[in-house]
Amino acid sequence: ALRDLSGETRSFILWADGICTNQNDDKGKVVQIQLTGLIYAKASNPIIYLGLGNPNGKETQCLLTIRDGRKPAGVDTLFSICQKEWFARVWVFQELVFA
Repeated sequence: ALRDLSGETRSFILWADGICTNQNDDKGKVVQIQLTGLIYAKASNPIIYLGLGNPNGKETQCLLTIRDGRKPAGVDTLFSICQKEWFARVWVFQELVFA
């Protein structure tokens, strides 16, 4: 994710859970997890990084359509997205909802 954002020419504030939260401090993680909803809700331009993808692919275009407040053309691509392993991770869905 950081490599993909390294070409940005504008300044921005970055919150990366895996870096900003001490993964070895269980008590600290509990506090950070409780703040996650607020962090994402207050973000002006949240990005949920899901790994490399095809910028011109059907799934990317479907997600961009939804992001822009439009209804995707078909349900097949949306169904394909929902079947991805990362979509089943609770925190990814929570971040999406809070964002």
